[in-house]
Amino acid sequence: MRKVTSAIEGMSVAEVRRGLDAVRTKWTAQPPRFYFTDKILRDMTVQRFCVEFTLGHHTKRHAKSKRALGQENADETAETTESAESSDDGAAGRAESSRRGGGRRSKRART
Repeated sequence: MRKVTSAIEGMSVAEVRRGLDAVRTKWTAQPPRFYFTDKILRDMTVQRFCVEFTLGHHTKRHAKSKRALGQENADETAETTESAESSDDGAAGRAESSRRGGGRRSKRART
């Protein structure tokens, strides 16, 4: 079973849902009355709530994605690190060669 956590730190899931409902209600009100400076809950403005929710939601999704790929990436990182360490000597040699003016050049560069 999946654990439901709040997108805004320090607020319960119910409070976040209440805030989303308040924003939705203001957005769809007739006549339209939507101001970012309006207070919606716990002395929080619409603007602050929306920013906090967006950042919190993104952070949660990013962390979830990292957890899901965590094991796969750990395996790939180990392989990449081993590969990079074994090719470092070749890269250092190429860098030294290029500093001396040697190495591979195109025909245009040699003329």
